[in-house]
Parts: sequence; structure tokens; C-alpha cells
Amino acid sequence: MKNKPKGQRIRVKVKTSGSLYIGNFFVPELRTRLSDVLNDKERDFISITDVIINNSDQKIAFVCLNKHLIESIEPYE
Repeated sequence: MKNKPKGQRIRVKVKTSGSLYIGNFFVPELRTRLSDVLNDKERDFISITDVIINNSDQKIAFVCLNKHLIESIEPYE
């Protein structure tokens, strides 16, 4: 059996120039904040799961977004 990665999932709202994404963002154990992951220069993309795009009724399992296209990101409750 695979070990689950350690860390926390944060529900976020991500705004790009053309869309609004609401989904789960994983922050690994070695990073304590959302901003730590976003400021990681080795990664150009972020992954979010269980995603709703533009307030639709459809949920998408996985979306990968280019960090350079993100206008804002915030915790969503």
C-alpha cells in the first residue's frame, strides 16, 4: 500500500484572467503555508483537486494551473 503524503489540504479560490476555480490545494508537510508552495521557484504549475470552474454544477477531479496566469488565490470556506 502507498503511504499518503503528509501535509494539509486547503480549500482555495483561484482567479485567472478568464476563470474562477474553487478546489482543494495540497500543502506538503515541509511547507507550512500556501504562500510557501506558491513561491517555490522550481514549480511553474499548481494542482488543485475536486474543482468547480466558474461556479458550474460540474466538479472536475483535477486541474493543473500555470502559476504565472494566477491573478489571485485565497482560502475558501
